Amino acid sequence: MEIIYNFFLTNDMTRGSAIKRAIDMVCSLSEDAGLKVFPNFSRMLKKKIEKVSFSDFKNAFYSYLKEKELRILICLDDIDGIGFSFAPSDRLFIDSIIALGARSNITSTKKKRNIKYLITIPSEVFFHSRLYGEDWVDTKTECLTWTNEKLLSELINKRISVEFNIRKNKPRYDGDIYSIEKSATWDEMFPAQIQNALGRNESSFSYVLRHTFYTPRHLLTIINELINDIDIRADSKKLKTIYLAYSSHEWSLVFQKVIEEFTVKSEKVFQGMFSKVYIGFEELMESFQSRPNIWLREQLMSYIREKNLFIEQREDGELIHSESLVYLLQRLGFLGLGTKRVTSVKAPFSYSVRYSYLEKNPTRKPWDLAVITPLFYDSHNIRPVTNQPVIPHDGLPLSFQDFQKLSSYNHILNIFRACPHGR
Repeated sequence: MEIIYNFFLTNDMTRGSAIKRAIDMVCSLSEDAGLKVFPNFSRMLKKKIEKVSFSDFKNAFYSYLKEKELRILICLDDIDGIGFSFAPSDRLFIDSIIALGARSNITSTKKKRNIKYLITIPSEVFFHSRLYGEDWVDTKTECLTWTNEKLLSELINKRISVEFNIRKNKPRYDGDIYSIEKSATWDEMFPAQIQNALGRNESSFSYVLRHTFYTPRHLLTIINELINDIDIRADSKKLKTIYLAYSSHEWSLVFQKVIEEFTVKSEKVFQGMFSKVYIGFEELMESFQSRPNIWLREQLMSYIREKNLFIEQREDGELIHSESLVYLLQRLGFLGLGTKRVTSVKAPFSYSVRYSYLEKNPTRKPWDLAVITPLFYDSHNIRPVTNQPVIPHDGLPLSFQDFQKLSSYNHILNIFRACPHGR
C-alpha cells in the first residue's frame, strides 16, 4: 500500500481520483471510528510522524491480532464507486488493489497471519485489468455469475417481502424472517404475464430479467422503480390491492415504461464508461442504431469491414477491428455469440448463445451468429428479426421462415427482402 500511495503521490495522480477518496475514507475511519489498534493512520500517510514507518504499522497490527487471537476478513466492495472514472490513474489503482489483495492472501497464509482480504470487482472492471502475474491472480479469483433464474427470482421476492413485511411461516434459522416464495410475493403483486413491445404475451419476471445484465444490482434497481411507480397510484401496502389497481393493459404499459427508462439510463452509463477506455466507442454504438437484433456471421463481418468500424485503445493506441471487435463487444456484454446446436440439423434451428455476463470467463470461441443484448433495444431502436423475444438464459430458436428472413438482410440498405414481422 505504501508503494502504491507513494507512486500516485509522486506522479501527482491523487487529486480528485479514486485513491484520494479511498485514503480520505480510511483516514477518517482511523481518527473517528475509534480504531486504536495501530498508530494514527491519517497522520502517518500525511508523513507528519517520521518515526512511524509503514512497516511499524503492519507489525503492530499483526501482533495485535495474534495477541488477541482475532481473525479479520477485510472486504473491499464497490471499488468502482468511490469517484471511479475509468481514467488511467483510477484503473491503475484498481489493478494494484487486485494484485495486492491476491499477493497479501498468499503471504498471510505462508506466515500464518490472522488476516484475509476479499475484493469484489465488477466484471467490466476486472476483465479490463492489466496485471503483472495475472496467472496467479486468476487462480485466486472466483467469478460470480447469476445464471440461475430461480435464485434471482428469490432475491426479488425477498425485496418485495422486506418492503411489504411478508414474513415466513416456518423460519429455518434465527434471522430467516422474510418470505422468498413467489406465490406470496411476485404473484400476489404483479400479473403472471404482460404484453411486450412485440405485442406478445410474456412472463413478467422473464421480461424484466432479460433486459438486464443478470446482476442483483440491475434487478433491484428495476424492482425499486416498479414499487415506487406503483405506490404513487395504488396508495396501499396490500399486494392484492396493488395488483387489482391496474388493468392488464395498464400493467403492460407500467412494465414497458420502467424497463425503457432503466435501459436507456444503463446504456448511457455503459457508453460513457467505455468511451473513456476506447476512442470511437460512441460512434461504434451509433453504427448499430435501428439495426437488426440478430446477425449471421458473414453479415456482421461484412458490415464491420465495409463500414470500416474500429475503435482505438486510449492507453496504447491499439486498433481493435474485424473479428477482434466482435469478441470485444461480446466481452463487454453488447453482443452474444451463438453456435448451432449439434442436434439442430434442420428447421426449426436452435442456437446456444454465449453472453459474457452468463459466463465465468469470456473466451474466444467459434460462432455462427451474433445477438444484440436486449438491454440495448430501446436506446438503439433495435429491430427484432423474429416475433419471439430474445431471452439470454434460454436458447435461441429460429424457424425456417425466421432463418430465411435473417439470410435476406441487406446491411447496405438496412432492409429485409422478406416481409418483416410487425413489432
